[in-house]
Amino acid sequence: MKKSRFIRVFAAILSVVMLLQLTLPVGAVDDAFVRTGAESADMIAAARAQLGYTAPETGAKYNQWFEGKEGTYSYAWCQTFLSWCADQAGISTEIIAKESTVGGEYAFFVNQKRYRKSAAQGGTYTPRPGDIAFYSETSDENALTHVGLVTAVGETSFQTIEGNVSNQVMACERQLDSSLVIGYGCPLYADLPNLFVPELPEMTIEPGSTYVSTNFQWTESADAYNYRLVIWKRDTDQPVVDQEIQSLAFQKVLPAGDYTAQLSAQNGDNIVSTEKQDFTVEEHNNPYDFTISASSISDYRPITISWTNSLGALGYRIFIQNADTGETLAEKDLGNVHSYTLKLERGNYLARVTAYHDSYETTEELTWDVRCIHHNVPYLWVISAGDENTPTEIRWDSASCVIRYQLTIQRTKQSGVPSSDEDSIIVEKETGEELAWSGMLPEGYYKVTLRTYNLEGELSPSYASCGRVLRIGKRVPGDLNDDGEVNKTDVWQLNQYILGEAYKISDPATLSVADLNGNGVVNGFDLVLLRQMVK
Repeated sequence: MKKSRFIRVFAAILSVVMLLQLTLPVGAVDDAFVRTGAESADMIAAARAQLGYTAPETGAKYNQWFEGKEGTYSYAWCQTFLSWCADQAGISTEIIAKESTVGGEYAFFVNQKRYRKSAAQGGTYTPRPGDIAFYSETSDENALTHVGLVTAVGETSFQTIEGNVSNQVMACERQLDSSLVIGYGCPLYADLPNLFVPELPEMTIEPGSTYVSTNFQWTESADAYNYRLVIWKRDTDQPVVDQEIQSLAFQKVLPAGDYTAQLSAQNGDNIVSTEKQDFTVEEHNNPYDFTISASSISDYRPITISWTNSLGALGYRIFIQNADTGETLAEKDLGNVHSYTLKLERGNYLARVTAYHDSYETTEELTWDVRCIHHNVPYLWVISAGDENTPTEIRWDSASCVIRYQLTIQRTKQSGVPSSDEDSIIVEKETGEELAWSGMLPEGYYKVTLRTYNLEGELSPSYASCGRVLRIGKRVPGDLNDDGEVNKTDVWQLNQYILGEAYKISDPATLSVADLNGNGVVNGFDLVLLRQMVK
């Protein structure tokens, strides 16, 4: 009995052990391995120690490690697996980036100038153990789908360890000429020779002055991750610039003197350097040339004199003179201001701007003429609209800088749109200096337009003219807007006039129909009468 009971207990324990062995792939992987200090070998050893790992439903442990917290991380984990291996192997993120996406790791190696295309993409590079292979199911480098760690390379194929293959860490074999293989990221392992040697760039130097930057430019070097520019002062042989640069240019204002410069292109420990180039920076005491301009040639509004910046200038002085009379109109120290505004009459002028630095000066001049350009035309007054038996009288105010006026009277529709008839223009004449016109007009609607000629004899543009619509014929008392009806609009207009707002009824012809009591004055009594008419 005792023996039988022992056998049953032993069998139960054995079953439990066997069951544990069946579920072992998740927990059987040993994360621990001994680093050797050989980075490429340690990277591969860290990956090999994970062979057989299967991700649970809650997500791969590599994703959880990347996120730094517990949770469900079921997204694709081929790249986080490699990031985790690099971390386990003690490899710097400057050698293999800590990325969660294939595209992120690919961009890292491209930016590091440590990427090579595969044979299928036209490349000639043969990968080495420790390289990272990038794949695309569509053979498109812009649509990367998978990544793996190269562990061995043969004549026609290479071996890898890859994460997230059927949700496992597995050893795989790929053909070197496979269209699925896009290229290789080549980490700068300390234990492997650096195969990436930059091309020798060509540098050009444009010497500046004590006020202007000296410019350094160079051609792009293939496989150069960055550049190092060193500039020495020749009389001291001491570097005044020693800087690593990612771009293809550098500029700096240097003191006067003789210099030597040398450029190096770098990729890890592989460095190529140009020959040393000598150049000289000259002393430049006077501020640099600049340009000066005027905002307008019209007396219609204030004129602004402005100028560009003068390198080396501490401030500016301005001098403005009437070239016709010799009168000085402005003479001021403006400090670091780059403009000056004033009102000028018609005439010829001289502006002189001086940029100064201590006792050193640079002066620029501008001469121009100010013309009398009148952009506004006077208001038209209809004294009497007339009828078939009574002449129509139109007057207007005088305008400055005007030598003559042009009046146009054209048939129009009630809306004010001119007629398309060839004979629609009834009057078109220049009145000289006269400020009125009188004549007979048939009954109907007309558009009256007044334009001006300035002192230079130039006609004002059409958009700068004034005009109004005029009706010839008997007007209805109280019909202020001349639409043929007496309504609330007329009441509103008369009310505005009495309150001090003229609003289209200030001319005598309109006031005559507003004077409802006929006493010669338009006031509140007329407004009362108009309201009664509307009611």
